[in-house]
Amino acid sequence: MRGHRANIAFTCVATGVQAHSSTGRGYNANWKPLPFLIETKAMFERLRTDASLQDPEYDPTFSDFNLVIDNHGTAINVTVPKATARIKFRYSPKIDATPVVETVRAAAPRAGVEVSEAREGTPPELPVDHPVVRLCADVPDTAAMTAPYGADASELQAIAPCIVLGPGDIAEAHTPSEKMHIADLTAALPVFMPLAARVAG
Repeated sequence: MRGHRANIAFTCVATGVQAHSSTGRGYNANWKPLPFLIETKAMFERLRTDASLQDPEYDPTFSDFNLVIDNHGTAINVTVPKATARIKFRYSPKIDATPVVETVRAAAPRAGVEVSEAREGTPPELPVDHPVVRLCADVPDTAAMTAPYGADASELQAIAPCIVLGPGDIAEAHTPSEKMHIADLTAALPVFMPLAARVAG
């Protein structure tokens, strides 16, 4: 892989008042983020339909905008004191992240939600004719591609040009049956050994 997406992780927190839900004395933090989630869902849908926010060199062409909601183990009979929505936005180098960032930043205060951001470097992408890409594509005799996921190259590219090369199938990653096949590990040896010899020689 000669390039992959990098991410911006948004952590969005709403606070309430914890109490036994039967007393009416608490305030459930889950009610605050609902308008925020509706606004950000519109951005999720826009990313999948607006060609100006898509990159045809990646599959899928649209950027990931993944939402995870956490009530931190609150029991069903307790008004939720803290509701956290985490959104991971992945984007390629050609995508301007500004509209997405501005949408999240503007929607949060309107709903009484505090938002923070953590950026994972910038999206790395080397041209097809880069020497590192040519070297790493030549040994396994395969075409250099781009990947929709993220990897350490977004940070390590500050040290040296990076590619992603190795066994495994992203379609199996983070699934209930996630695994690495022994045959894939074995098949990687005849790729890595000649590559190491070329780099050393």
